[in-house]
Amino acid sequence: MVQLAKQMLQLEAFVHVSTAYANCVVDHIEEKFYPDLLTSSSEKVLEMTDQLSDQLIDNMTCELLGSFPNTYTYTKALGEDVILREAGDLPMCVFRPAIIIATSREPVAGWIDNLYGPIALLYGVAYGILRIALVDVKAQNSVVPVDYCANVALASAWKTAAVRTVSSAPPPIYNFAPSEENLLTYGEFRDKTQSIGENYAVSKMIWYPFLHCMTTAWLYPLAAFFYHTLPGFVVDLALRTVGRKPRLLQIYQKIHINMKLLRPFTCRSWKFDAMNRDHLWQCMTPQDRELYHFDMLALDWDDYFTRALRGMRVYLCKEPPTPASIAEGQRIWRRFHLLHRTLQLFLVGSAAALIWSLLSLVASL
Repeated sequence: MVQLAKQMLQLEAFVHVSTAYANCVVDHIEEKFYPDLLTSSSEKVLEMTDQLSDQLIDNMTCELLGSFPNTYTYTKALGEDVILREAGDLPMCVFRPAIIIATSREPVAGWIDNLYGPIALLYGVAYGILRIALVDVKAQNSVVPVDYCANVALASAWKTAAVRTVSSAPPPIYNFAPSEENLLTYGEFRDKTQSIGENYAVSKMIWYPFLHCMTTAWLYPLAAFFYHTLPGFVVDLALRTVGRKPRLLQIYQKIHINMKLLRPFTCRSWKFDAMNRDHLWQCMTPQDRELYHFDMLALDWDDYFTRALRGMRVYLCKEPPTPASIAEGQRIWRRFHLLHRTLQLFLVGSAAALIWSLLSLVASL
């Protein structure tokens, strides 16, 4: 793309979309390039991909990654290094959005079409499948609406074209994450969505939606066994007895693998500088701010998650937004809520009876 841009004589602006986590190996991410974080420059890596076989490159993955947690963040960092080295006097900028989730306003409120990051958590919890997760409730959940991201990209393109000058300075970078004054933790994210979950319950849930969070990686497999694997085995056994294909254990296997992969992001917080983004907002006219809105400070999270859950139910769960469908989901939610509380009382009572029996046995010796 950069080589193509160099051939465009009338190029007005080039926006490279990266991610706020491209340089996640540092805790404080400024609006600048971090070439020193790479074990090898993008130029050397490109040379290696041309000269070495795919198998050899795969064998070198760990050495190339260095401190990066996965290939996604590493390749994003490589992409930024390419921009730094090749931009020259091209009208370029880098846009770094945080975790992108459902729309806030446009094209319709709550629109979403993928299962990434926190939305995947909400989706699994909504169906009563996901019950335990490797998440630090005190860690920052840096989510941003996708329509806000589109608006920042457009505004940064406008700014890049408007101030175009022949300069050797690195292209400007725009970090886009929640404002410091309006941060959201994973615990708040969970609690806010669970508090309104009944209003947008799905009718195909298999159990009462709830989520327990933990940060101890070595204890997670044990907790997952009781929360996921054991119930999944029972459900799959029941499906086999009626001649249906078992599914839950396979789903849980994927969930547990992904949970370990996501742990570096769900159990850690970052600070994102946003001076360029804030300056961009100040440069816009009141009319443009309304048309291309992306003020995270003014975002009401409670109102936003109401729209997001409604959208997830429609666009991901494929359930109609009709009063009858919503009422059916709420009816099933209340039924599973009663069963869930009944099971809790049974388990607590059984544990108390077992402890009492053991104490009585010890006392009689």
